[in-house]
Amino acid sequence: MPKLMFQTTVNAPLEAVWAFHEDPQANLPLLAPPGQGVRVESADLPVGVGSRIAISLDGPLGRRMRWVAEIVEHAPPHAVVFGM
Repeated sequence: MPKLMFQTTVNAPLEAVWAFHEDPQANLPLLAPPGQGVRVESADLPVGVGSRIAISLDGPLGRRMRWVAEIVEHAPPHAVVFGM
């Protein structure tokens, strides 16, 4: 299965960033660009290993796209560093 990995720096306390991401129902749409029509269809809560989050968004040519993410690692509040 393909994996998407990326890195970003957030200027906020680690605990606040973890708390934000622990509520995907409320906060994932806030991370999307305006006009994408992002909706969280379902989310296994509380977030943990094995949780699945289903998201739909407006795709090309007016078609809705669906994305299902599965949490494979979860160790709050632990800094995550990729590519170092």
